[in-house]
Amino acid sequence: MGFAGRMIFVVAVLALLGQSAQAISMSHSFQPPYHGNTVPFWKHGAGAYVNESFIRLTPAKQSRTGYFWNTIKSKMASWEVEFDFQIQGAKMLGGDGFAFWYTDSPEVLGTVYGSADYWNGLGIFFDTYDNNAAGQTPLITAVVNDGTMRFDAGSDGEDQAIGKCSYQLRNLATVSRAKIKYQGDTLSVSIAIDREKDYEPCFRVSGVRLGTDKHFGLSAHTGDVADS
Repeated sequence: MGFAGRMIFVVAVLALLGQSAQAISMSHSFQPPYHGNTVPFWKHGAGAYVNESFIRLTPAKQSRTGYFWNTIKSKMASWEVEFDFQIQGAKMLGGDGFAFWYTDSPEVLGTVYGSADYWNGLGIFFDTYDNNAAGQTPLITAVVNDGTMRFDAGSDGEDQAIGKCSYQLRNLATVSRAKIKYQGDTLSVSIAIDREKDYEPCFRVSGVRLGTDKHFGLSAHTGDVADS
């Protein structure tokens, strides 16, 4: 296991109204500047910290956990999320990773990147420690759970993933950006290593049924090695 720090700068959630129409959902989004250690419609806890210009999920220290959860359930049948992030830590090893969530069990601490196992919904994991020594780190995976499946940490979730890719996202001088889109039972993830540049595809998979009335969230955990 490893330790690292992860910072989130902005989250924008769009309600997809059709093939081209879209509208930003302010109750599910946030952007700097942040004031008074609070963000409207969002709740943070454990080791997460609100700075004026970013949200730090975990510091670059061992065995730390942090979370940031939207307090409003999403009623959107189709949506698109974009967030800017940066992962910093030791040069050679990082860990453990952070997660994007769309689930009905927010603010529950646990063993899956700082959040609860056996979740009901979607988890997209940005794993920065190579548990299975496969050499695919950082590894981005998406796992859908109906509340009955235990996460396979030994494979970094790769054996349970409906989609995956690997990008070098640690210790970059630039801020990176992720786009997660769910529309018509199709889930796609795209990554921009530099948020000022174009997206590159991570994966696209159809036949994904997520439903509504779930919370967006972010969580992170550090192990024996740490990123922030």
